[in-house]
Amino acid sequence: MSGFVLDKPDDIEAYRLLVILHRMRMEDKGLRFQISTYAAARRQLGMPPRTPRKKVLSAWEAMLTEMGIKFS
Repeated sequence: MSGFVLDKPDDIEAYRLLVILHRMRMEDKGLRFQISTYAAARRQLGMPPRTPRKKVLSAWEAMLTEMGIKFS
């Protein structure tokens, strides 16, 4: 059995941010969650409520790139 352990606070935060990114991508494909991931991301980024989803997603990806977190 293989796996990984996130034991540093920076690693845990990076994983949390990547989970949000992947949830936003799943919402784009039609999956719905009880609480919108876009709403949470908009609040965290300080964007107004009616910001388009694509703009939120690209701002989130830019934030991850700026932080040096790799994603595909």
